[in-house]
Amino acid sequence: MIALISDFAASHWSSLIRFNVQSSLFIALTLVLAYFLRRYPARYTKGLMLAGLLKLFIPPFISLSAGTEPIWRTGNEFLVSALAPSSVPRGLTPGLPEATLLFWLGGITAFTLLALIRAGRIHAALRHYQPYRPEPWERELLHPDRVRLLQASGDDGPMLTGIFRPKIILPAHWQAMSLAQRRIILTHEISHLRGRDNIIILFTTLARVIYFFNPLVWLLCSRLHSSMEKSCDDATVRALSLSPRDYSGEILAISEKNREDVFSLSAALSFSRTHKNLKERMLYQLKRKERAMRKPLFYSMLIILTAAFVLAASQGLPSIKDRAVDFFDLSVKPRLTHKESPVYPELARKAGIEGRVTILVYLDETGRPVEAEVVKSVHETLDEAAVNAALKCRFTPGEKDKKKVACKMAIPFDFLLAKK
Repeated sequence: MIALISDFAASHWSSLIRFNVQSSLFIALTLVLAYFLRRYPARYTKGLMLAGLLKLFIPPFISLSAGTEPIWRTGNEFLVSALAPSSVPRGLTPGLPEATLLFWLGGITAFTLLALIRAGRIHAALRHYQPYRPEPWERELLHPDRVRLLQASGDDGPMLTGIFRPKIILPAHWQAMSLAQRRIILTHEISHLRGRDNIIILFTTLARVIYFFNPLVWLLCSRLHSSMEKSCDDATVRALSLSPRDYSGEILAISEKNREDVFSLSAALSFSRTHKNLKERMLYQLKRKERAMRKPLFYSMLIILTAAFVLAASQGLPSIKDRAVDFFDLSVKPRLTHKESPVYPELARKAGIEGRVTILVYLDETGRPVEAEVVKSVHETLDEAAVNAALKCRFTPGEKDKKKVACKMAIPFDFLLAKK
């Protein structure tokens, strides 16, 4: 298991790091743009947040190459053979890439279990809810959407839940509410359904599970949830011809009778998720701007599309391993100008461990070693010392067709104990 994780980490570590950095930069830009558009119709900020969410699910550029080509040395040059990389065990102590990957997998497992537990709580609660028979005006309001109405037995609701069979949960005191409040609630929840918010929230849950370590992802999902609520508020105000002030007063009266949402990591959309969220929605209704959005929207989308293009282009650049030219294909071979002597690990010296470690180094267009990997192992302590030394070696650039190119070559390091 450790060997499998080690191989994956060694192959994809740099690609995953680059993808996470790019995604974080893209999300940060999205959040900044959304901040400047916070007083404009929420559907625009919702679109920006969806762009950030989509970036998280575009897979990183990962090379699918089968492996590396180890080498042996003859004289002063390094030749490439067709042998497979060494599979000598490197011990049970993971390095930084392996430890990080284990932490990531453990976090995904923990947050997946948490999401499943909360989804199970919703499913268990649904069993105790009673089917609600809508009145004629309610059926007319729901048409043509296929959605079931359930009435809660406690303080739950109103909220929308379910992906393939959506359900609107009505509070137990539904009949005691005024007609205006009931129209607001149904219109609001139907707006969520028509905006596919019940599907979007599933992807925000997946994003928080996969990127649990990234606070920007959590902030993005929180802002997206807020934008969805505000967008549905706007749709409700338009549909019912209400003034923002009257609507704010009604949702405040509705929320005073409901508890805060406890299903924050599940595919459920609550009418009043938290009191802080409610206050933010009310302020938005009272302060939002109605003026034309053409210029702000145009410039925002121009910036976001430009950023997406730049990040996608940089993500698509081949890594050093992908663009490295084989030794035999070079017209001018790299020449070793400085070979760093490895430090003999004291632990290996005391244990009497010796042998030759062969390191495959990837040189950039200037001849500088960028990455290194072990292709013939002796022991993990000697391997680490050899890798560190290989990265400090210096070469003249390799050339192909009179052009300096990235290439790969090998350096053998001999660890020999003095004979007594």
